[in-house]
Amino acid sequence: MATYKEIRGVNIQSLDSDPTAIIGDVWYNASTSKIKMFSSVGAWSSGGALTTSKSGGTSAGTQTAAIAFGGPSVNVETYDGSSWTEVANVNATRNHALGCGTQTAALYAGGTSASAASEEYNGTSWAEGDDMNTGRAQVGGDGIQTDAIIFGGAPGLKTETEEYNGSAWSEQNDLNAGRRYIEGSGNTGQAALAFGGNSSNPGSGYSAANESYNGTSWTETADLNSGRFGGGSCGSQGHALLISGHKSGDTECVNVEEWDSSSWTEVADVSNGSNAITATGTGLNALRISGNSPETVVEEWTATATVNTIAVD
Repeated sequence: MATYKEIRGVNIQSLDSDPTAIIGDVWYNASTSKIKMFSSVGAWSSGGALTTSKSGGTSAGTQTAAIAFGGPSVNVETYDGSSWTEVANVNATRNHALGCGTQTAALYAGGTSASAASEEYNGTSWAEGDDMNTGRAQVGGDGIQTDAIIFGGAPGLKTETEEYNGSAWSEQNDLNAGRRYIEGSGNTGQAALAFGGNSSNPGSGYSAANESYNGTSWTETADLNSGRFGGGSCGSQGHALLISGHKSGDTECVNVEEWDSSSWTEVADVSNGSNAITATGTGLNALRISGNSPETVVEEWTATATVNTIAVD
């Protein structure tokens, strides 16, 4: 039987009490002589419907303070946890672009027709930012307005990665596997995940690949359970969600997978499977926004983190 160190490469940490942990952490509680793990159990519920479709759009912020933009129009809306309000329009509508940051400090980059443009939102209006080095659409990425990352995309199956420091984009080391309609998560440009995507252009290559970025290079890590593209993603490098999208044999799947820093696990399905959706928030509190069917639907993910004792034979 393989040991924990042989599987993960490190020993289980021994602690006198249960720590303030992150999803997926495993430790030995010396005071109770028990091996413990931090995990979550969640469910989806209906949220307030958008005013206008954001199919192919993007988003930023939290479950109770979100902003949705891009897609079929220049319309932008903010969410307060129950309803949406229209705010200042973006300068140019673009599909399948990067969106990240907060409700009052958002970043919007790339998109339709391999755009290199980026825009920044300050809570009142949008202003043009620095252009990317490589224009692209169908991208992945995440971060904040002053520390973001963008990767993959089309045309072709791009591997290029760029980081944004709030004023300029800089090229970084490429992904190992080029993909379009790729998903991503991460709180900063220095710590990100890139997963799923379409690995065949043209065609429908349902990638399950997952790569982790440490601020310098990408490393392949545990694959998704089901390869897919066109879904929505959110969370951090250590705790992420992949929601719906195109999956082989199921054009618009309802499946959701959760990343716990070491592996992907299927969790509760969304009510409405779709593609061209966007998502924002954390692995514990998230929003699934819009999509092709139905286009104004919003669902809220709420999970409770718990400490579990691991049974040992």
